[in-house]
Amino acid sequence: TFNLFVGDLNVNVDDETLRNAFKDFPSYLSGHVMWDMQTGSSRGYGFVSFTSQDDAQNAMDSMQGQDLNGRPLRINWAAKLEH
Repeated sequence: TFNLFVGDLNVNVDDETLRNAFKDFPSYLSGHVMWDMQTGSSRGYGFVSFTSQDDAQNAMDSMQGQDLNGRPLRINWAAKLEH
C-alpha cells in the first residue's frame, strides 16, 4: 500500500470527512484521522492509503492545498515505520 500523510486538519475533520475527500481516487483504500486518546480530540493529522502509487501521487498533486472544512490540506508521503 502507498500511504499519504495529511496534515493541518481542522479539529472538526473526522474519518468520514477525510474518506469523502479522497474516496473518488481509483485505488483508495482507507483514511484515518489520528486522535489523542487522553483528550478525545483530533491531533490535526491523518493518513490516507491507496493500492496504486500513481493514484496516491495523483491524490497528493490534486488535493495539495485544497480546502477541507476551512483549512488547506498539507500532504506528503507517509514515512515508513521500520520495525
